[in-house]
Amino acid sequence: MSQLKDLNIEELQIIAKKYEILKDVLSQRFYNLGDKFFAKIVENLNNTLNADFTFVGKLIKPDSVETISLYSNGQFLDNFIYNLKNTPCEKVINQKICCYTEGVIEEFPDDILLKDMKIEAYAGVPLYDNNHNVNGVLVSLFKTPIEDPELVKTILLIHARQAGAELEHQRIYSKLTEAKEKAEETNRLKQEFLQNMSHEIRTPMNGILGFTDLLNNDNIKPDQRTNYIKLIKSSGQQLLRIINDIIEISTLAAKKENVKMVNFCVHELIIEIHALFMKKSQNNNLPFFLKNKISEDKCLVKSDKSKVTKILTNLIENAFKFTKEGFIELGSYIQNNSVVIYIKDTGIGIDKDMQGHIFNRFSQESPEIAITHGGLGLGLSICKENADLIGAHLCLESEKGNGSTFYLSLPYNPTEVLKTPKVNKTKKILIAEDEQINYIYLESVLLDQNDIKLDIEIVRAQNGKEAVDYCNLNKVDIILMDIKMPIMNGLEATRIIHSKYPEIPIIAQTAYSTRQDFEAAIDAGCKGFISKPINKNELLRLIVDFIGQ
Repeated sequence: MSQLKDLNIEELQIIAKKYEILKDVLSQRFYNLGDKFFAKIVENLNNTLNADFTFVGKLIKPDSVETISLYSNGQFLDNFIYNLKNTPCEKVINQKICCYTEGVIEEFPDDILLKDMKIEAYAGVPLYDNNHNVNGVLVSLFKTPIEDPELVKTILLIHARQAGAELEHQRIYSKLTEAKEKAEETNRLKQEFLQNMSHEIRTPMNGILGFTDLLNNDNIKPDQRTNYIKLIKSSGQQLLRIINDIIEISTLAAKKENVKMVNFCVHELIIEIHALFMKKSQNNNLPFFLKNKISEDKCLVKSDKSKVTKILTNLIENAFKFTKEGFIELGSYIQNNSVVIYIKDTGIGIDKDMQGHIFNRFSQESPEIAITHGGLGLGLSICKENADLIGAHLCLESEKGNGSTFYLSLPYNPTEVLKTPKVNKTKKILIAEDEQINYIYLESVLLDQNDIKLDIEIVRAQNGKEAVDYCNLNKVDIILMDIKMPIMNGLEATRIIHSKYPEIPIIAQTAYSTRQDFEAAIDAGCKGFISKPINKNELLRLIVDFIGQ
């Protein structure tokens, strides 16, 4: 009180004025939220401080802020992005309260904003989120010197806490809104997927049940019977693809998919895959070209061969599905440190706006595509996730109405393939299978292999014990081992045979196809794994891999 007695009337009036200003500031309550809150706060601050410009900016990058609300001379101005380098706001972001009472342009000559606005003085404080990290700035700019910097800083600090909290509230709200929209979109896609799945499953089932019923008619002609059997087979294969896609996408989602990295020749793989689709090309009257620019002696890569094959066959199936005229082209070339395999078509193409979403699960370009062409919207997502899993890169170029090109890039370390002379020798294949129908199918596939022309001898064991006993007395080149058999199961038989004759490759062939089944077979000593129903081409490719041509 004694200090107040020493002050003159003018000084006491200044103190009283400060008191009234602070009292007024502290009594202010801003009940609005969001943009209205920030508009109110900058307007009040600008008027209280007699500033020329006042703004709230949120930190969008370490070196820039975006103004949320900017007020000057009775009106709100357009927001802008402000680069913080060599500006007073850069100091504020580094958790400093800054006040330059005059000459701020001389202090920061590179700040174009200050020059354009002809600013003389600057006051700014940082805004904080709930974790006390800087999330924005609150700034007032003056064209004349600041007379009372402490009062200005105090008033700014009073408003800063509310402004920081509201910025954090907006950030959280924005994330929640984004998550909600994403969840709604996922739910919508799942609903479409379930509807499509119901349709996709019922269609082949209708074919299987309908034509099976027609086969019971004793009066049908032989050519009709043959045609019905073909349609039943086609419907069964379609149904199997659907089931496989659903199982695989579930396995990928659970992060339980296995990767088996091996060295293989891309040149040979592409030729094999091209050959697989030549019949389809002829049936569809659609040219399928091969442009293999990788020489046979420089085409060795290390990757998961089965997954690469799956990705390429899925992409080619899609190309045939969406291309009715023109051509399809399978090709390869080496670019930098990658082997690039591409599938080009002249089909319907993909709209540019959808190309960023086409690899998402359950996604198709439009509901109309799902109706006219079928499918579950899983094929491309399976391709993409498998590519990511093996360290490959999958991308596309497409134009609506002008076809698509998909590129699969595999890491490449130049290695020459050492050619070994082929030796013609009869190979003995032991089939361990208790089910008669399964054995007959395997035997028929192996005896009718015109493409690879293996000279083979087939012997059969009806349980695991018979397989072990036969190997003890005879030389075997490869074993196709069923897992579920009487007396001794396939896993136990594999362990015994592998411990005695580790040089014999054993391929597990089973109706079980989960990750645990695969790992159990590999742990027992199997070198390969194929699930039932067995695909002829996949089986022959496995046998050739192990015992050669």
